[in-house]
Amino acid sequence: MLQRIGPYRAVPATLPILHPLEPLWLMHTLRHFKPSVYFSPGFNPPLHSACPTVFAIHDLIHLGDCEASPVKRLYYQSIVKPAAHRAAALLTVSESSKNEIIDWAGIPSSKVLVVGNGVSEDFTPEGPAYAAGEPYFLYVGAFRPHKNVPRILDAFAKSGLAPRFSLMMSGRPDSGTLRRVRDLRLERRVRFIGSPPDCDLAAYYRGATALVAPSLAEGFCLPALEAMACGCPVVAADRGAQRELLDGAGIYVDPEDTEDVQRGMHDATQPQRRHHAIAAGYGRAAAFSWDATGAKVREALESATQ
Repeated sequence: MLQRIGPYRAVPATLPILHPLEPLWLMHTLRHFKPSVYFSPGFNPPLHSACPTVFAIHDLIHLGDCEASPVKRLYYQSIVKPAAHRAAALLTVSESSKNEIIDWAGIPSSKVLVVGNGVSEDFTPEGPAYAAGEPYFLYVGAFRPHKNVPRILDAFAKSGLAPRFSLMMSGRPDSGTLRRVRDLRLERRVRFIGSPPDCDLAAYYRGATALVAPSLAEGFCLPALEAMACGCPVVAADRGAQRELLDGAGIYVDPEDTEDVQRGMHDATQPQRRHHAIAAGYGRAAAFSWDATGAKVREALESATQ
């Protein structure tokens, strides 16, 4: 995406990103290089800067009660929040995230710009579809608490679909997930596919009955965008950034109601419901591109230097 915003000079990576001394090191590095603007696609601003700064906060999910370490909370409170007040602009990926950032940081709405996300050219309806030998649902993402994986497994186990369908899950499962699969007696119905490259992941989307993604919270939900671009229906949470992203193309469920997640999975097997979700999903996916995101970032950087 950086190539789409125009010429830039990369800051030498002397320290690892989010190293405790990185904000101070960035401050001294910017004094040396004297750029017209400093941009970071992550939440790692300098301690202070003589030039305008623009940086991104994708979401604040990792500050949730059950996920944030004391060190991360301190970093956000002492480094990120003051930098948000000094910044020329903050970039984020959805209106949902924007509202959370405004409330958390106490900054004007005009300072936070929604630039969205794009979708790789690998994710299209054209191409091979993964053949599992049986119909399958797909989960793509991490195994963090807000992803709602335990409820996905519970819903799948109780749905009555397991004898005919399998559930493919990307990533590396944690011990709690593996234990729940065993407790639900789903060892032969749940398959872990690791982290396939985009070209292979696109094939999984094309072959899936649906992507199951009823997250408790999302800043954007890139897997839902990738799925729509491939012609895969999405079972999504009827709230926040997922509702915003899918905008009528999703098979919406209450992510805190296991029976409703079951209902969404059953809906995804119905031909008429699938047809609507696929057609609407193509339209939504077409509204997002890395070129469009790059143009919005470039505009923010140009405005910061004026």
